[in-house]
Amino acid sequence: MKERYLLEDGSDNSFSLITDYDGNDEQAFDVNVKSGEILPVLPLRNMVLFPGVFLPITVGRKSSLKLIRDADKKHKDIAVVCQRSAHTEDPKLEDLHNIGTVGRIVRILEMPDQTTTVILQGMKRLNLTSIIETHPYLKGEIELLEEDIPSKDDKEFQALVETCKDLTMRYIKSSDVMHQDSSFAIKNINSPMFLVNFICSNLPFKKDEKMDLLSIHSLRERTYHLLEILNREVQLAEIKASIQMRAREDIDQQQREYFLQQQIKTIQDELGGGGQEQEIEEMRQKAERMRWNAEVRETFMKELAKLERTHPQSPDYSVQLNYLQTMLNLPWGTYTTDNLNLKNAEKTLNKDHYGLEKVKEGGVRCFKCYELRLRETAEIAKEGGYDYFTTTLSISPLKNAAKLNEIGLKLAEEYGVSYLTSDFKKKNGYKRSVELSAQYGLYRQDYCGCVFSMREREEQKARIEQEILQNNGI
Repeated sequence: MKERYLLEDGSDNSFSLITDYDGNDEQAFDVNVKSGEILPVLPLRNMVLFPGVFLPITVGRKSSLKLIRDADKKHKDIAVVCQRSAHTEDPKLEDLHNIGTVGRIVRILEMPDQTTTVILQGMKRLNLTSIIETHPYLKGEIELLEEDIPSKDDKEFQALVETCKDLTMRYIKSSDVMHQDSSFAIKNINSPMFLVNFICSNLPFKKDEKMDLLSIHSLRERTYHLLEILNREVQLAEIKASIQMRAREDIDQQQREYFLQQQIKTIQDELGGGGQEQEIEEMRQKAERMRWNAEVRETFMKELAKLERTHPQSPDYSVQLNYLQTMLNLPWGTYTTDNLNLKNAEKTLNKDHYGLEKVKEGGVRCFKCYELRLRETAEIAKEGGYDYFTTTLSISPLKNAAKLNEIGLKLAEEYGVSYLTSDFKKKNGYKRSVELSAQYGLYRQDYCGCVFSMREREEQKARIEQEILQNNGI
């Protein structure tokens, strides 16, 4: 048996010292211990010692420290077992895993921080059958466990071991918790048994999984079980690496945009332009001249402050900006005299909708209404010298946005004013309009707007009212 590699980088992720053996694996761990002997028992927290692996352990308990020093003086092997719970300070037999390893003390190191580190070499698997003494440290009766090792001519087992080696290399490459130089140690282990035990000991598996591996008597079955765990861990590590790469790319893009934006801001300041700040300041000054009540003014200033905190490249920025501009463009405190003569409205509509009185809503009659409204809007836009004209009718889920845009584009060519195509019902536009109406106490008409729609809604209300009365027996 010979020592090969010790990879230490000062972190918890370094590989432990390993051994390799040029000879018969079955004779690698001949110990001067027999079944039925009483050995000092060293309980470990969340650490599992495998045969062939050197394991550095920081000794904290006074009883464990005395055990290590007594065993070192007498050159005696010890029984190394893992606790079921790391929080148990004075473990009993029921607090320990029965399967463990005969450990040999290689060296005791007194560290500069006044702690003691012992390097243990795993020798042979054992079964802890009972605890004989508890003071000054645990002593127990052990039973040695034999390894079922496949022959060197077993091609299937050789292929299995090589697969485990390849998967381990992939895991080290994809994982951010393993030192990349660790792959060098894996490549240079010749003995299949040492390689399997080394991987079981050093890869960051769960403690219970390591105990399951140690409990398997057949090296072939242990390797199969190790292969299952490696497949899972490699997939998880590669997925995590992919996610981190995409996240890193997103962050890099955001940082790039931020730096570019800061540069633009600096250039604008040098040229005397205000950019985003200037636009926000103009809206603030315009808001001061608006005839708002205190509640509306407070809401606007709150939303304006939100806009200042939003990055200009954010998708929410344009939405917030459009919302504030809409508030500023609304005719607050401006009233017009409306002609509420329904007979006059009916006369006008009948002129444009003759023969369409009984047509279902949402059909040809509505298309005529679309054109009537958009034509008047286009005329006003042309007279006022506006850049665009559009309609908010598309906010209704009952309105045909495609037809509205078709009519609007046709009228744009006729009047020479650009039409803004839109479908305001998208992205919960209708829901948002209902919320804003409730927030500001706005009136919402419960019919489309024409006299035919109003009549249909009145008839519908009357039918509902009649049904309620009939159901209540009135």
